[in-house]
Amino acid sequence: MIAFEKQYAQKQSINYFLATKLNLFILLAIYFFSDNLMNLFLIYPTFVLLAYRFFYDKTKLDNPYNTFLYEKFIILIRKIRISQ
Repeated sequence: MIAFEKQYAQKQSINYFLATKLNLFILLAIYFFSDNLMNLFLIYPTFVLLAYRFFYDKTKLDNPYNTFLYEKFIILIRKIRISQ
């Protein structure tokens, strides 16, 4: 039973992190402060991995659809279903 609980105490994958407000903020900040596109492609993955490692704390027990972009997508789907 302990192994089962530890499995769900692990972090969610980086795919869910890519849909968070923090990731969008990092992308916009690096986009505005970088002087060319090559710097963006070099700096962005580094900052994303550091932010995922140190600031992202969602576990597998948390609802994965509570992340920012997934919430907006679900609201859009519900509005489409209601309007039909």
